Amino acid sequence: MKKRKISNILIIRPDAIGDFINITPVLCAIKKNDPNIKITLLASKANYSIAKIHPMIDEIIIDKIKSREVRNVFDYLNYVKELKQKHFDAALIYYNEFPYAFLAYLSGIPVRVGDKDKVLLSVFYNGGTHINNADQTKHVMEYNLQYLEAIGFNTGDCKLSLPPPQKDYPISGNPLIGIHLGYVGGTAAKRKLPKEKYAEAVKKIFNYFPQATIVLLGTEEMAEDANYIYMEPQRLPRDISRGSAAGSILNLIGKTNIYQLMSIISKLSVYIGVDTGPTHIAAAYGIPMVFINAIKSPKPQRWAPLYSPKVIVKFRDKCPFVCHYANCQKTICSDSISTDEVANGVKQLLAGGTAHDEFLYSFYKSNNIVFIADKLPPIAKMLEDKGLSVSLYPKNKFNVFNIKNILDQLTYEDATIIHSKVKRPFLFKILEWISPSRLLTPPLILFNNKVWESADELIKYYIERFKAKTRV
Repeated sequence: MKKRKISNILIIRPDAIGDFINITPVLCAIKKNDPNIKITLLASKANYSIAKIHPMIDEIIIDKIKSREVRNVFDYLNYVKELKQKHFDAALIYYNEFPYAFLAYLSGIPVRVGDKDKVLLSVFYNGGTHINNADQTKHVMEYNLQYLEAIGFNTGDCKLSLPPPQKDYPISGNPLIGIHLGYVGGTAAKRKLPKEKYAEAVKKIFNYFPQATIVLLGTEEMAEDANYIYMEPQRLPRDISRGSAAGSILNLIGKTNIYQLMSIISKLSVYIGVDTGPTHIAAAYGIPMVFINAIKSPKPQRWAPLYSPKVIVKFRDKCPFVCHYANCQKTICSDSISTDEVANGVKQLLAGGTAHDEFLYSFYKSNNIVFIADKLPPIAKMLEDKGLSVSLYPKNKFNVFNIKNILDQLTYEDATIIHSKVKRPFLFKILEWISPSRLLTPPLILFNNKVWESADELIKYYIERFKAKTRV
């Protein structure tokens, strides 16, 4: 694509708060390339409240499709006309769905950048990148920045950013620990971590830190769970207003607006939560975090905070079901979260953070290796010691006649890497084609019969192979 002078950019991101926060490095990078570029955000009602206070956004358009103002083809064409009148030079389409790709195309925006792995939509893009869902080495923020590389912009060292809280919420504690009772895998599933898990974690945190103030955060939909945690016996006093020297719980469920929530989060000693909007607010403010990974997909490598000190608590039990995270009602993953790991994570962070390599730590917590061999190689134990999940599929059963059994095990293990000690090119190709029907993250499939003596070297090899599959 021929490089053009760009002075007026439309960013299409009409979805959740966390999705918006993870494009804030893009805003930074655009302004670093040219501070005079005008940035307009096509926002949702959900992320508008935060987007409107971000200093790098010059204009906001509330999306009319999500708000259901577009009810027919005539409304859609009027929407197109409205965008045409803005004379955008470029559109960064982060919400890769047909109505938005087609909207940018019909609006006559000269440069349209999107995910070219969305084959049916790529006809509407004349610039873009390939968002390789199989690459377990990149955070969503890094994929977002790839859009700018596709139009010749430098991405620099931009990170998540939010302005300081607009309103102060008077709250204190030493330590001050926040728990957000958010939905696991998005609001559509209405699936939460069991309230009993939170209550157990709270008790264990108090065992370590009797003087702690624990703040319960969330919307009114979480009120029943919060009341259970708040009133669960053997933990008094419960009312922070008593000013007791003992530990306290403050139940703020449904009692804060977004700006008050931002103020509270910015003051926390440690934040505890699943992958939800306030978790990304905490990440933008650099708050040490216990990130609870209570779902098979998406992986921590993609969505856990990239730069904040963190401890990732991953579900322990394996699940035989295909992970349709947006509407899954199974609780196998969330039921197996260890409250000991949550409390120990708080203890570790309050003791001074983490000493691990942030990139490799997320990589270990995100990847599950299935060896195709007669028996697990000696390197398997070293990989497990690093935190990777390792399992075996018998070499003598690895053939096309056992394809269903192979897929069942890959699903059960939530495989991200298939490391075969036997060469089966045709079977590899079949698995490459059909594994996405079972695994939201298509696995890296490789044949390598080398005897590895160093886990670090093998992990480096895996990372190189992931990157080799990425197209830009």
